[in-house]
Amino acid sequence: MLDLSQIEQSSTRFRYESKAKAEALLAMAIETALESESFDLFDDGYGFRVRMFEDGEFCCCL
Repeated sequence: MLDLSQIEQSSTRFRYESKAKAEALLAMAIETALESESFDLFDDGYGFRVRMFEDGEFCCCL
């Protein structure tokens, strides 16, 4: 299971100038993920968010 202990708060939105932080969170999530978990980085119109999917179904935003 994804280890969320390194994330200070859940459902983080990274402003556009913080894209590197969003990419770092995405990399950490991918490294600690189970086989059934996948992640992507997307622009919600206000900034970048990392989404989590379990077995291809949307689960939550990190």
